Amino acid sequence: MTEFELQTLKVYFNEATASYIMNFISILSGYVLANHIVGTKITRTQFTILTFAYSIIMIVIILAVYTSTREWYSAEEALNKINRTWASQFTIGGASMAIISTTTLFVTYLGSLYFGLTTRK
Repeated sequence: MTEFELQTLKVYFNEATASYIMNFISILSGYVLANHIVGTKITRTQFTILTFAYSIIMIVIILAVYTSTREWYSAEEALNKINRTWASQFTIGGASMAIISTTTLFVTYLGSLYFGLTTRK
């Protein structure tokens, strides 16, 4: 791959990660608001279906963020190997950054589930 293609790939993965995170925040907000507004008014079955669908979507988004972050760092490492200065200023490695971002999203997801369960009481 050329330097330009590597840089374009890196930018693509950066934009994809940002898009996944914005989707995460939007869906998280919708779930929390739905639980807050109608949490006690819906049946247990409706709540279970809502939470199951929410969980599947959120897990897919969390895995997409992990994958996109790892791919972003792979493109950056390829640029570093050809001695380009376009690399980011991050001092944390790709695997560590992917784990940190994924863990943060997962803990937030668990917090939203806890909120959803407590609003049912």
